[in-house]
Amino acid sequence: WLYSRWLGRAYAPARPRELRRFVASRLRTFYEEALDVPLVVFDDVVRHVLRLDAVLRAESGHLLLVGESGVGKSVLTKFVAWNGGLSLIEIQATRHYTPAKFDDDLRAAMRRAGVDRERLVVTLDEADEGSSAFLERMNALLASGEVPGLWGADDLHRLLAACRDARRSDGAADDDDAAVLRWFARNV
Repeated sequence: WLYSRWLGRAYAPARPRELRRFVASRLRTFYEEALDVPLVVFDDVVRHVLRLDAVLRAESGHLLLVGESGVGKSVLTKFVAWNGGLSLIEIQATRHYTPAKFDDDLRAAMRRAGVDRERLVVTLDEADEGSSAFLERMNALLASGEVPGLWGADDLHRLLAACRDARRSDGAADDDDAAVLRWFARNV
């Protein structure tokens, strides 16, 4: 038995064969609609998909997938995001991708998650060249919901204004900057 929410609304035990059929069916639809990459479904794929789904459903769920290139980490993550209705931001950290561009992409993703409260999956794929700078920033974000030095004074002012607008539309009080930034970090 495997536990999942994929066959019903409740987190419940399911037979691996039933889950494998369901995942195979959803994968067929996924690669017809979203990504032309047919995949072979076997028990380890089902288990991996269920683990990804459990983490991505969790509040502030995040994970680091490490392994050989081409084994399906990214495709299965995209599939689980698609199946869960999560938006996907893909970052390809090629050797021409700079820390400044990464910071721009990270600010945009954080705005979508923190201000607009959009449920996102951000993938940082094939990070070889200069990856330590990217990984340090991602680690800070995942650990605390913020990245030191990411927001300049003007950017921070615009961010606070956008957060206050979003909070007002929810009927929240116009709190001090620290409270607004805590609200933003919780949403990220």
